[in-house]
Amino acid sequence: MYIVLFLLLCACVSYNEEERTAKKVSFKDFGPVEKILGESIIQNDYNINRQVYVMDTLLLLMTQSGKYFFNVYHKNTLEYQGSFGVRGEGPEEWRMIYFTGQFEIATSGISIWISEYHRGFVSKVNITKTLKNLSPYPVIEQTIDINGKTFPFLDMIYVNDEKLISKCWIYEQGYVRIKLLDPKSNKVKKSELFPKIKNVERLSADMINNIYTATLSKHPSKNLFVQATYIFDRIDIFDEDLDLVRSIVDGNNWRDDYYDAKEIDIESDFISDKVEGYNNISLTERFIFAIDAKNKINQVDGSVVGKIIKVFDWEGNPVCLMKTTDNIFGISVDEEEGFLYATDMENEKVLRYNLKDLMKQWKK
Repeated sequence: MYIVLFLLLCACVSYNEEERTAKKVSFKDFGPVEKILGESIIQNDYNINRQVYVMDTLLLLMTQSGKYFFNVYHKNTLEYQGSFGVRGEGPEEWRMIYFTGQFEIATSGISIWISEYHRGFVSKVNITKTLKNLSPYPVIEQTIDINGKTFPFLDMIYVNDEKLISKCWIYEQGYVRIKLLDPKSNKVKKSELFPKIKNVERLSADMINNIYTATLSKHPSKNLFVQATYIFDRIDIFDEDLDLVRSIVDGNNWRDDYYDAKEIDIESDFISDKVEGYNNISLTERFIFAIDAKNKINQVDGSVVGKIIKVFDWEGNPVCLMKTTDNIFGISVDEEEGFLYATDMENEKVLRYNLKDLMKQWKK
């Protein structure tokens, strides 16, 4: 009898803890939908631009095609400034690199942190010095070597010389949400897999990766780290010790045990009708911008005819619901100037949205 009561108490404590960090926000909580219209910019860049990042005076386009990984433009004049990061197998070339949007501004210039799993490193690249050199080979100010076999990683974020935070590698066994490495001592800390799926041990590593697909990004100035999941309707905010600070949720699939691996047919298209989360995020000092992964589809030709962007503050409160007819994928927000930049990969566009009036209302 006492054992049963104890187990029930533990279950209640666990449930209450989950509820304590979760803030439920539904569409109706945002108020009226704001329609936003983007203008197409950077007309002559014919690469497939996957992501766009705004940082200080620069626009950084991360490409999925072409000779270089990054093309740089001035954010005001839109004039081309140069390219860097050569695709290739050479000593100074990159086979495949990852970038979470983390950048730093100092007297020496604008720098970004990039990572590469296959060669095992995270590096700080000074964009300002690279562009001055008129060379596509980057000026690297710092590199930390990482053994990818003992610590497989993806989307690495630099906190300090003793703290690196990343997602798991795609096929990693023992998949978790995010993990932390001290490269000096090789100590590892992990934030376990959640929300829990019943009988998850039945699933392969690649299936687990597909179900738990998520973005990872850092607050511009604070050690807060955000994952927005693709399947689950939840945005999770962690501190630098991987403790869960807050979750922004809706619906029911964000809860533990909503799915059971016994009911998942790995031969079928399990994921397509279960997408409730987010495609991409952009973090500013005051706001979290997240693209809803559920698309509005043209019933005639199946094309995407609408995207929704949800805006939250860092307490998880709903701020604004914005709708665009552009099929946007990557976003980056200039909070000071009041512009949102986006990529539309399917139509090969880079877009800019004027949010000045909207953002004035948010900050009141």
